[in-house]
Amino acid sequence: MALVPRGVSTLKDDGHEVTVVSGAGLGAGVDDSDYEAAGATIVGDNPGPVDLVVGIGPFTVDQVGETAAVLAFLDPLGNPAEMAR
Repeated sequence: MALVPRGVSTLKDDGHEVTVVSGAGLGAGVDDSDYEAAGATIVGDNPGPVDLVVGIGPFTVDQVGETAAVLAFLDPLGNPAEMAR
């Protein structure tokens, strides 16, 4: 989990919109409702066009879509074709 609900609250307080993929926090015991209570919008697999994707990853180009920046782990040795995209 790359962003806890408290981080969502901080970003919202600073005027940002926050979108969280459903189930993103389940491995750490954080439910979607916790993110919603902090002000996040919960979406399915693809958040659509966003300015920044924050996550553990690794992500594919198809998963992040039209994104200005990605802050996540990549797997350049395990998936060199994806890195070339």
